Amino acid sequence: MDEFCPQRGEPDCRWHQCVGYHVRRLHAFTPHGGALKLVELKNYPESVACRIKNGSPTSKVATLNTRAPAPAFALLGSDALQGDGIFLLTKTDSGVRAEKTLPIGARLVKEFRLGTNYLLDVTVRLENRTRQPIQLPAQELVVATATPLGPSDNAASMAMEWFDGAKVQSVSEPWFANRTLGCFAGTPRTEYLAGNSNVLWAAVYNRFFTMIVVPPTNAPGPEVVVRRVHLPPPGADEIATNPKAMTNQFGFQTAFAYPEMTLASNQNVEHRFDVFAGPKEYKTLDRLAAKLGNNVDLVMGFGGFFGFFAKLLLLSMNGLHALGLSYGFAIVAITVVIKLVFWPLTQASTRSMKRMQVLQPQAKAIQEKYKDDPMKMQKKMG
Repeated sequence: MDEFCPQRGEPDCRWHQCVGYHVRRLHAFTPHGGALKLVELKNYPESVACRIKNGSPTSKVATLNTRAPAPAFALLGSDALQGDGIFLLTKTDSGVRAEKTLPIGARLVKEFRLGTNYLLDVTVRLENRTRQPIQLPAQELVVATATPLGPSDNAASMAMEWFDGAKVQSVSEPWFANRTLGCFAGTPRTEYLAGNSNVLWAAVYNRFFTMIVVPPTNAPGPEVVVRRVHLPPPGADEIATNPKAMTNQFGFQTAFAYPEMTLASNQNVEHRFDVFAGPKEYKTLDRLAAKLGNNVDLVMGFGGFFGFFAKLLLLSMNGLHALGLSYGFAIVAITVVIKLVFWPLTQASTRSMKRMQVLQPQAKAIQEKYKDDPMKMQKKMG
């Protein structure tokens, strides 16, 4: 069931999706930029361990694009693309539409349609309804911003990735810090720019959640641009309840960069995207990768030699959990299985060590007897 609740006079309009009786997520759209301000994942608490231990469980849930300077799918560029930045939001049969006439005369229309399994279909369209051609300047379409998991997250697991059809490229804090040999202070980088009409998808993520934006296979993104942006500090009340809250958190704002172009009279240019905004669950992302045929499951970090074993262990643990075992007992069971698999090697190593212990006194005696004759000692030891 879908609910849409615009309130007259409120800055945001919110759209809920319910599955059965449980709300799985909430998308908050804002007229400021006519875009997606926030995604709340209703089944996932923001952070629980420390607060529950202190007797104060939190009612907050995990969010994506949290406190980001620009909402997802905001169009950035020159003043000719901005105006007052306020869009008209209206409900459609399948979701939300945001539209605005830009100072250059073009009409910018964005349509958001909510799907199942954490999916969102987005269309961004620039229309020339005039009788004259319009020169569109270079523009950036913000796809999302990688933000920390919570106010005390140091963002060590936060990054941005994009896929060129052959390899995943990753950008995180070490790239921007640009330290010499990874240790000594260097000249910080401010902007990452890559791609040559081969951006099959771009993703931002923290430790547990991700937002992946996928253009059509026949129209990949031309370039991807990433900037390290400062996030607003938490409020005084949040700092009071969480002494470990950080006041200098940052994010990685990611956008598709489009070149300038001329829009002829009555011509439109449209960009469509499949968007996943949800947990980093391998089975969910694996099904999505099979559906779209573009390896979005690589966001899990299971590429390479060690990734194969990490995937195997994860699938084994989830399989045992599905059979009724808790994750704790599943880990114990996997440990026992690994011990049994390597038991022959362990036994062979133990027997070899015991034989060496038996021979050790004789070896010491030979070393003592022939300490002045290394050649003869070597022959005796052989």
